[in-house]
Amino acid sequence: MSSLSTPEHNRWQGVDVKAALLAGLIAGVVDLALLAASAAAQGENVWVNMRMTAAILMGTGVLPPPSTFDPLIFAVSAAVHFGLSLIYGVIVALFVRKAGWAVGLIIGVAVGVAIYLVNYYVFAPLLFPWLSTLRGGMVSTLIHPVFGMIAAAVYLKLRRSARA
Repeated sequence: MSSLSTPEHNRWQGVDVKAALLAGLIAGVVDLALLAASAAAQGENVWVNMRMTAAILMGTGVLPPPSTFDPLIFAVSAAVHFGLSLIYGVIVALFVRKAGWAVGLIIGVAVGVAIYLVNYYVFAPLLFPWLSTLRGGMVSTLIHPVFGMIAAAVYLKLRRSARA
């Protein structure tokens, strides 16, 4: 067996990295599905949030209407969304790595709230002011704790102990 596949090589700061990345990816998929479903249910244009996310890398030129599907904007938006989801999955894992189920889920929700607050009250006003318009909305406020809880649940289910 290769030494690269040993549990020690898959760990960072006591975190099972593979499990953390998969947790972030799965939580990111659920997050995106909930955002799209919520927008559709409210009669909102599902491409507006995609363009707001893509604008983080592409600039504000992608924000004005028409808010229609564009393959490049979609790809950039997905890259930003899932890139952040992977990072946030690792962050959640750092906080829940030693927790049991109940405490881990509560911590996941709390980390999700913290991610929301940092994103919308620190980074958005300083770097991405168009995202500030999403502050305080029920969906944007609730989706982050849900992300944290899902990431925590997936991580807790998939993690391997340091002795594995």
